[in-house]
Amino acid sequence: MSPLFLPPSFDPAKNHVVFDVQTMLAGIDLNHDKGGATGCMSGLADPECQQIYESLGLNFNETALDANDHGKPSGVGAKVFSVGSNVLADAKK
Repeated sequence: MSPLFLPPSFDPAKNHVVFDVQTMLAGIDLNHDKGGATGCMSGLADPECQQIYESLGLNFNETALDANDHGKPSGVGAKVFSVGSNVLADAKK
């Protein structure tokens, strides 16, 4: 699924968007800073950011010189979003 669009079958009465923080942070050691700002502050020189951008389906680096597409959808799709059943609505029944 694209980071910007929900599938046509999405029904807010029956579905919800799931954000998987564990997948986004997998392999990132939050106890050790690798340079740049502490953690990821969206800086191009910040090594903690690349994996986060990629998991969100965004370009970390420009795809070509002067492409100006840093932070824009990569076309690969986000790995951290999915559609789930609306468990809160189901619990109220």
